[in-house]
Amino acid sequence: MDPGKRQGRQTAEIRKTVLPGSLVKQFFYWVKFMGPKKDLTRKGERGFTLLEFVIASGILLISILGALLVYHNSLVLSQYSLGHTLALQSAQAKLEEMRESNYATLTLDYGAGGVQGNTFTPTGLTGMGVITFDTSNAAAVGVRIDVSWLERGRLFGEDADRDGVLDTGEDLDGDNLLTGAVQIVTYLTQESS
Repeated sequence: MDPGKRQGRQTAEIRKTVLPGSLVKQFFYWVKFMGPKKDLTRKGERGFTLLEFVIASGILLISILGALLVYHNSLVLSQYSLGHTLALQSAQAKLEEMRESNYATLTLDYGAGGVQGNTFTPTGLTGMGVITFDTSNAAAVGVRIDVSWLERGRLFGEDADRDGVLDTGEDLDGDNLLTGAVQIVTYLTQESS
């Protein structure tokens, strides 16, 4: 028998059966007639279970969080690198300024209480640069420039209050100097100035 005719016959039978009788009988007949007639899944095929979905979602979430953590850490390290660069540029600029000054009055001008002073503020940072001299060599003056700064709540160097003065508890390495995270140590001679 042709499937199209068969369907038409079933519809006609439904019409005959549905019209007489109570509403409850009609409802249950429709439920029985409209219910699943065959298994819609193919043999051997199945979808994801809830457990598989949860595990796959967990793995994906861990992967995404790992990538975000790497991204965040790279941004923080980039900021720290920028701070290092700014501190180094400020220290080099101060050294060049000292090289261009009068060699005879170098330690007086850039010493504590001098015209220029032994401290400076690095450009673009919340910090302090400190200049110290070593005059033990008669032929050259040893110059040490240390820069300490605070960035994102982290202190780089020993000058915790960033005032250029060695206070109690700031000398962490015991050298009686404010050691900075950026440090330039060199000698200046009469010919270099």
